[in-house]
Amino acid sequence: MRFALWMGASAGILMPVDGAPEQIDRMTQHLQILLRGVMADARQSVGRIDILPATDRTYLL
Repeated sequence: MRFALWMGASAGILMPVDGAPEQIDRMTQHLQILLRGVMADARQSVGRIDILPATDRTYLL
């Protein structure tokens, strides 16, 4: 089984679903954060929106 997420004509993610619900949840959180950032300021560059939740940011640092 595969999970697919496509945004527009050229962006997409295709990954196996077996054993990966945490990854799907994390990707969904990132997308939600991105959409909130765009809604907060539609003029800002998407690349300037920090999509990592605090828990992921702490883990990486």
